[in-house]
Amino acid sequence: DAEDHPDAFGWHPHESKDHDDHRDRASRHARGADPAENANEDDQELLRECEGHGLFLIPMADQQRWYRYHPLFAEILRKELREQDGELLLSLHARASDWFSEQGDHLEAFNQAFAAKEMHRAAEIMDTHCQDIFATQEYAWQMVEKLPREIVGRFPYILLAQVWQLEMLWQFETCAELMEKARQRIQQLERDKLLPEEKLRSLRHLLQHRELMLALMGDDLSTVQVRAQALLETYDDAHPVVRASLYTALISAQREHYKLSDVERLNALATEHLKRLPNDLGQVFHNAVVGPSRLMVGRTHAAVQALSNALRSAEHLAGKSSPLAAMVAVLLAKVHYERDELEESVKLLDRYLPQATFIGFVDQAIAGWLTKARLLM
Repeated sequence: DAEDHPDAFGWHPHESKDHDDHRDRASRHARGADPAENANEDDQELLRECEGHGLFLIPMADQQRWYRYHPLFAEILRKELREQDGELLLSLHARASDWFSEQGDHLEAFNQAFAAKEMHRAAEIMDTHCQDIFATQEYAWQMVEKLPREIVGRFPYILLAQVWQLEMLWQFETCAELMEKARQRIQQLERDKLLPEEKLRSLRHLLQHRELMLALMGDDLSTVQVRAQALLETYDDAHPVVRASLYTALISAQREHYKLSDVERLNALATEHLKRLPNDLGQVFHNAVVGPSRLMVGRTHAAVQALSNALRSAEHLAGKSSPLAAMVAVLLAKVHYERDELEESVKLLDRYLPQATFIGFVDQAIAGWLTKARLLM
């Protein structure tokens, strides 16, 4: 569900509750007004007192300049507004979407546009910023699923963003269908001259990247190596997570051909781009490839380090025992087994193996089950 931001506010709890004041408060909320800039000293003291007693308010930052209403209290206010003036509620969501866009919070701008039932506006936001959103949100594809398919089909960036996440969820037939839709839409945009050549070139590169990723998931590693190298040479404006994934793909392809001398150089190049992302989701997938490569060259301590860091990040992002965490944990269990740290390996597999068949590369799940079988021998 979109997390409605009639919780983040810039008005004061003691204001009168007549209709005009209600509209005034709502208007300032929709603009995301800052309490520290709009409230007088008494108001700020009241905010601090409410926060101290756990009443109504939750601080959104350490500076205590931004607050949101307690979720239950916020839901009561939303329910009241929905019953009193549903059109105003939709209008506030739309205005909040504009405000979040201005602040650079495109994920929340999308959520607010969706809550306002402005589906085309939501799709436009997602299309413009989908690479940033999908690079940091594990389940961004589920957000897109809420939009009408006929609208999504007009936006090839969204289609191709969906493909990458669904590839990691092993939904290969769906990915093939989405790529064909994207291909046809790109051709139409080119034929009708609806996009500048620069945008069309970027879309073609993205399509090639998704085809490469599908080849990687299908173990067509000779194709992966050729296409990854070609895109590194031609795809100059690639998003950091896409650029990093090309180095990651090369590590994977070269490992399968026992070409391991370049692992650390490619790792350093990928990490340089991944550091530019606001969270570690991309790094989790990258280290799930680097760890086994380090194991293969005998750098078991470095393999444990990479996979342990990835596991911590995955648990922080998606929760303990999540499929994302399991993707990494089964690989870490294999490394512990190879180091004769059998107790650690057993603990990891007992906890994570049931979740290891939902996301990631197929060989990662296989590694988990093979390690489990070897422990039982």
